[in-house]
Amino acid sequence: MNKQRRKEVAEIIKKLDEIKDELECVKDEEEEAKENYPENLQQTDRYYAMEEALDQLEEAFGALEEAIDCLQSIE
Repeated sequence: MNKQRRKEVAEIIKKLDEIKDELECVKDEEEEAKENYPENLQQTDRYYAMEEALDQLEEAFGALEEAIDCLQSIE
């Protein structure tokens, strides 16, 4: 890989890191909202939807970490 393409990959890694940080903030906020959900409403569809959204956010976060690691291995 030439110098220019390595530079482009480095820029992509930087952008993905920023997105990962933003996603982590959203994930943390959703987790906090779930933890603070009233106990009497924890068996509702809305609560289950929050759990599913949190699972998806965690999966996306992991995928971003994996993509960054993969790109860093070719830098």
